[in-house]
Amino acid sequence: MAKKTSREPRPHEGHRQRMRDRLMEAGPGAMTECELMEILLYYSVPRVDTASVAAALIDHFGCLESVLLATPEELRTVAKLSPGTECFFFLLQHLLSRSLYLSARLFFSDPRFLDVYLPSQFRGFGKEHLLIFYLDKAGRMLSRQCIVGDGDSAQFLLDPIVDMAVRLEAASVLLAHNHPNGTLEPSYADRMATEKVRLTLQMHGVKLLEHYIIAQETCRPMLKDAAFL
Repeated sequence: MAKKTSREPRPHEGHRQRMRDRLMEAGPGAMTECELMEILLYYSVPRVDTASVAAALIDHFGCLESVLLATPEELRTVAKLSPGTECFFFLLQHLLSRSLYLSARLFFSDPRFLDVYLPSQFRGFGKEHLLIFYLDKAGRMLSRQCIVGDGDSAQFLLDPIVDMAVRLEAASVLLAHNHPNGTLEPSYADRMATEKVRLTLQMHGVKLLEHYIIAQETCRPMLKDAAFL
């Protein structure tokens, strides 16, 4: 009678379940953007390592939100995705658009709303992130962008901000970025970049409404505080 040979364990066996368990136990804030993207891909990419695809998408688009807002054509330039995965992303984009529509009903000109809303958008971020909100004349959100910092700081990419504002016919733009070190004081680079963005937007008829620094569940406006500039 032939002996039964034990099956050698595969290196990544159980990896997906461990990742799901970690997400549910520790929460999204304990995971990186790449890890969250990897888990999201599980639901349209069976039995294939999704870590490399997730890393490529996050590296190219900057953050999870930007991946979800990308068009199928833009996604194809980064990774070869199956029709099922493209459909999955298309549906997620539609649901995200609904969420943005509901958020647009909230007035970003209300400081009481911003004091609660803005810190909530940066929870769990170990690096600097820059959020750009494009608003209409009534102070409602038309769209938003996310830029992830390289290392400890978020880069102010001026051209994309201005191009998006012009394309959306935005009346104003609101900026917010976090300081993972916990300080609410702006750096010299923060002040210079803010002034450059303000003047360039002004040339296109768009107002920089405010630039908030987020730290320790608190937000502080740079433009309102004259000592910052």
